[in-house]
Amino acid sequence: YWPVFFGKMKACLRPGGTAGLQIITINEAAYDTYRARPDFIQRYVFPGGMLPTPSILKALGKDHGLAHLRERVFPDDYARTLAEWRHRFWASWEKIVPLGFDDRFKKLWEFYLHYCEAGFRASYIDVRQVVYKA
Repeated sequence: YWPVFFGKMKACLRPGGTAGLQIITINEAAYDTYRARPDFIQRYVFPGGMLPTPSILKALGKDHGLAHLRERVFPDDYARTLAEWRHRFWASWEKIVPLGFDDRFKKLWEFYLHYCEAGFRASYIDVRQVVYKA
């Protein structure tokens, strides 16, 4: 679906127009294993999801006539955001339970937040803002 997305992004931009993406990417060295063996996130949180690598993003832009102008990478900020979300989730649990969520959901969500935070802290995944120009 990445080529379709980049094709649509290119089609929607006027010549010289810019588009910005905020996207989570996976470490280049981890990609082949990640692609071959779905992880926790791909199984339980985002079935069918697939994170690109930074080089895949650059190649997709190039293949679709989009110049990669600049990017900002900020994994530490996102790790702190996930920790904050986890604390707020715990603090709000008593309000969440009446909405029909059970302990299984709570454990899954806690694990998801910890798992992602650790991934960002270990540089296994990153979050980046990328700007492309048509």
